[in-house]
Amino acid sequence: MSVGTSSTRSLLAACQNGELDMVRALIAAGEDSAVRDDNGNTPLLVAAVSGHFVLVQLLVGYGASLDLADKNGWTALMKASLNDHADVVSLLLKSGAAIDKRLLSGTTALGVACDSGHLGVVRVFIDGGASIDLAAKNGWTALMKASFKGHVEVVSLLLKSGATIDKRLPSGTTALGVACATGHEGVARILIDGGASIDLADNNGWTILMKASLRGYAGVVRCLLRSGSDVDKKGPNEATALAVACFHGHLAVVQCLLEYGASVVGADKGGTTALMEAAMSGHLDVVKLLVQHGAKVIIQDMNGNTALIWAAKNGHTAVVQLFMDGDVSIDLANHAGWTALMQASWKNHPDMVSLLLKYGAAVDKRLPSGTMALGVASETGQVGAARALLDGGASIDLTDNNGWTALMKASLKGHADVVSLLLESGAAVDKRLPNGTTALGVACKNGHLGVVRALIDGGAWIDLATKNGWTALVKASSKGHADVVALLLKSGAAVDKPLPSGSKALGIASDSGYVKVVRVLIDGGASIDLADNNGWTALMKASLKGHADVVSLLLKSGAAVDKPLLNGTTALEIACDNGHVGVVRVLISGGASIDWADNDGWSALMKASLKGHSDVVSLLLMNDVNVDNQCLNGSTALRIACENGRSNIARLLIQSGASIDLSDQKGERPLQWAARNGDLEVVELLVVHGAGIELTDNSGWNALMKAAERGEVPRNGAILDTLSPH
Repeated sequence: MSVGTSSTRSLLAACQNGELDMVRALIAAGEDSAVRDDNGNTPLLVAAVSGHFVLVQLLVGYGASLDLADKNGWTALMKASLNDHADVVSLLLKSGAAIDKRLLSGTTALGVACDSGHLGVVRVFIDGGASIDLAAKNGWTALMKASFKGHVEVVSLLLKSGATIDKRLPSGTTALGVACATGHEGVARILIDGGASIDLADNNGWTILMKASLRGYAGVVRCLLRSGSDVDKKGPNEATALAVACFHGHLAVVQCLLEYGASVVGADKGGTTALMEAAMSGHLDVVKLLVQHGAKVIIQDMNGNTALIWAAKNGHTAVVQLFMDGDVSIDLANHAGWTALMQASWKNHPDMVSLLLKYGAAVDKRLPSGTMALGVASETGQVGAARALLDGGASIDLTDNNGWTALMKASLKGHADVVSLLLESGAAVDKRLPNGTTALGVACKNGHLGVVRALIDGGAWIDLATKNGWTALVKASSKGHADVVALLLKSGAAVDKPLPSGSKALGIASDSGYVKVVRVLIDGGASIDLADNNGWTALMKASLKGHADVVSLLLKSGAAVDKPLLNGTTALEIACDNGHVGVVRVLISGGASIDWADNDGWSALMKASLKGHSDVVSLLLMNDVNVDNQCLNGSTALRIACENGRSNIARLLIQSGASIDLSDQKGERPLQWAARNGDLEVVELLVVHGAGIELTDNSGWNALMKAAERGEVPRNGAILDTLSPH
């Protein structure tokens, strides 16, 4: 079989064009009548799709394979059905074509014809014995396809021919449901007359009436109701067709449902009524119609929301205006305490706010938290709503249960436009929370530069501190807001104002590693070496936390590198004690006294050795630290390392020339401490490097005696062997 040759193309072209003589000549010349093109089309398929009856007849006579399909699974019978060639369909069936052969989707030629509305072809299939209820893989039958497309005559013929009228899709939908959901009133009428179950619901509980109501097909809805459909039958969440139609604003459908007695007071599981559905969507005509039929505005859903609250929340002023002319409680709140005014304020509907206030809404009504509509609008940045509330007489400085004013709430969230509006309207700029925080402090802590500027321009007291002494500058510094810090300093903030602990903004910023803030504070005149009540400077705090960039900046700005705490500890010792090798490097480069000792004689090397910070110890040794410095009790860095099992540190110290047998005030040496502690690795290290095994302390004890005193414990035997004379 040839594919795609010139002769193939000639034969297929002749079939497509209906050139009977050419086809006959090509076949007589030996051309295979079963040749295919690249899409799998044979001469028979091409002739069938074009409706060339005589050619089809000729090819069938030449023995063409009747059920051969193209690459997409389409047979000659299907192609003829698609294009309404009833005579070709009849010929193929009489010639033995498989009537129920399927596409990959499971659709048969009958399904193709029904989907396309080809009545004559459908009749041929039915007369030919096609399986009328055979469904595609997705469950669609011929009746459903015809119903979906609105082919009235085809539907009628299928029903007369015995099609199962209530066969369901996997979703539970029937042919009637399909027709009604697509607005085919004529098909719906035929199906109902044919006995279709009118109130069957799909797997999700949606009735046929609901589907038609959802789409706004008033004619279909009327047809269903005339035929006895239950107007108040409930579906998902116990919603009715009326509620569905109201939500989508289908006025004609709503009118029809009401004519047939739909209940206007019914509600779904959440307590939502049809009026609420229409109100929340802003369908004024529907709302008006429902009210005329007795729908009540004051009914509440399970959360306490009324139709008024829903309309106000969504900004539907015309609907609210309509409600104002009826029986409505304007300040009725939902179960969370939210009134219509609060909802409108939250969603920033200024016109709605003004309308509600015009009709007497309580402007200062509170939530359980004590928040009022103005607080709601201010916190959410709704400047339009806030202006409307202020124009309506809202109390500008009232606080909620926690002491927060509208100004504080707007400052917290960074709404500079609202802050400006409140200040212009007379808000108390320095009103305090119970802990003494002002709106300025709130804004500074959260880094809202625009708000800070507005508050300062509005006269905020810049150095006013909280009860625990925190100023706006300290708050901004503690959170790393360099731009806010710069603005505060430019506006006259006291740069060195201390907390009760003595800490200042510079120390707090240094402790947190905010190098940009530190730079701004220094440029603003901060006293770089001022200490807190415990003697800690900014340099010490940065060294403690390992902020090398801050340490570097402080040193370049003139910080005293060796300023000690009351116990004599310097920034270098603090950094070494905590293992911050980067800080140690910066401090040494900045001139720190490397052999400085605290009041107990402890040096930076000793502290690093105690904690096992080998990288710090290495750095100190590289910078010529005195390896044999002794503290007040005579201990050296090596003795401290050996006492605490720091074999890696001991090795570094020994390699750098540490005196192995240097004793403390009690005459104890590194080897004796290692032996007492049972540290085999350190003992072996010291012995290898020549430690005096027989040397004794002031009480006459040598290392072997101290090891023997430990008794039979793990590894002690090896230590005793190492220390025993050989």
